[in-house]
Amino acid sequence: VTIKGNSATTNALSGLTLNAANTTIRALRFGKLGKAIDITQSAAHARIMGNWIGNDGSAFDPELGVGAAVNSAADDTKIGSPSAADRNLIGGFRAKGIRLTATATSSTIEGNYVGTNAAGTASVADPDGTGLFTIVTAQPTPNGAIDSNAAGTVIRGNLVAGNPGWGITIFGSAATATIVGNKIGTDVTGVAWLPNVGKSIELQQQATATIGGTGAADGNVIAGPNGFVNKGSSYATPIQAIDVDGSAATILGNRIGVGSGGAAFQVGTSAIGVDIKQTTTSGSPVAVSTVALGGSGAGAGNVISGLSTAVYVRGASSALLDVSIKGNRIGTDPTGTTVVGNSAGITIGANSKV
Repeated sequence: VTIKGNSATTNALSGLTLNAANTTIRALRFGKLGKAIDITQSAAHARIMGNWIGNDGSAFDPELGVGAAVNSAADDTKIGSPSAADRNLIGGFRAKGIRLTATATSSTIEGNYVGTNAAGTASVADPDGTGLFTIVTAQPTPNGAIDSNAAGTVIRGNLVAGNPGWGITIFGSAATATIVGNKIGTDVTGVAWLPNVGKSIELQQQATATIGGTGAADGNVIAGPNGFVNKGSSYATPIQAIDVDGSAATILGNRIGVGSGGAAFQVGTSAIGVDIKQTTTSGSPVAVSTVALGGSGAGAGNVISGLSTAVYVRGASSALLDVSIKGNRIGTDPTGTTVVGNSAGITIGANSKV
């Protein structure tokens, strides 16, 4: 069954609007809609499983593109699962792939392909997907694949690649997230570069997140992005794989800039592995970042290699940044035996407590 509208740019045009709790949407296809699936706050415990949204599984088709794929305001929303049968294939969107608002607490996004074809090997991005076009409530980020300002978000085991904007964004002082086991900016194998155009992961406005972990399946494989141009207006370079902007983060066990096989990805100009700074978002209160990058325990260290700058702790104008950098392999492969150099290793600015 395909639910199709007549415009991917009309905010009011939704394929399905869920108002009832405990509803499952399974194995449907959606195209040419402002919002494919809109889950209201009253529709708690919604389950979105095995749908194809905004594409036909092979390439971008303007007859199937959408403004936003899934927009949820409901507690305990689950989008996908560890089962391949429950995987949602989401691409061809202009504004947002998956958006969780502040009331979508304790929600899980798991096992989906966001931005790629059904094989996980090529992009299905809408060529008009960059820019100021906004089909859901305006936010302090450009268009992107997954974003949340809800508490208790789990983002696990997704392929987030080939998108025309940011990869994953967590924002707001109430937002907390666990981001584990994802491939961001790579193909499904974690070896080939399939970049998002903007930042791979961004935390902003006093958000809190754990990125990776010490378990065997917890680490994310994160490629550098490809740079970002917003309808002719370039965002400031460099572009980051992980950007911690006035927020708190624990970053453990990830491969940043190197793939599952240990070789460096091709990366965009001036890509930074982990960029840590006080709030730079216009209109937001000044907030400093508190970050633990790696640790001394087994599996805690990150591999950060093949980039322009591996780690950049920027100077703070009004308060100290509090950063721990421990147990990481910077400029090598995951074994620590082969050089996979960065142009610069760790850069520390003024007023930074490291």
